[in-house]
Amino acid sequence: MKKTKQEVEQLKIDILDVAREIFESKNYSDVNIRDISEKLGVTRTPIYYHFDGKYEIYQQVTEEYLEEKLAVFREILQGENSYYEKVRQDLTICTQQAACEIVLFSEIDTNPELSDILKRRREVSAAIYGYKLEAIRMAKDKGEIRKDADEAELAANLYLLHYGVIEMNNGMLHHFTSQMVEKLITLHIENMKHIYGAEGIPLDNRKVL
Repeated sequence: MKKTKQEVEQLKIDILDVAREIFESKNYSDVNIRDISEKLGVTRTPIYYHFDGKYEIYQQVTEEYLEEKLAVFREILQGENSYYEKVRQDLTICTQQAACEIVLFSEIDTNPELSDILKRRREVSAAIYGYKLEAIRMAKDKGEIRKDADEAELAANLYLLHYGVIEMNNGMLHHFTSQMVEKLITLHIENMKHIYGAEGIPLDNRKVL
């Protein structure tokens, strides 16, 4: 029986959903069309009807992921919550995304075939960094952080815990549970309040807790 237009379009969505699961668990070079067809329970023919090959599927999977990521951080950082609540949400999302991104983007720095995806990821990262700076300026205007706080330094501070957890997990020195990450985020925020908060210590006398 011939499939309806809706069924054909749904299959394309299903292909991308399954492919995303696979690309988040296996390196790009280790994935083939058979992996996708077997997991989806279809032959390779309908996959090639929608896509030219593995690269096009990967490109669409990563573009969808990056657009979702951009939208999430835009909502968090341009919202009306307090600056420190934004920081909490920012760091929570970053640490949650870390595990899948390590695999999903594992080869974009070394595989020339994936150079356009590397470029796109950098564009999204730059946009998110811009949202962080906007959130800092908004916090200054609200009196949540010191007017003389360095914006670039504060933005960089948001990445410290995120990348520290990734490196610790990658190096197998320690595995952080969600509860441990939550505690680290709380400590990180309290330290930021102590250093940068409007009622905190003068910046020239600051000392990390």
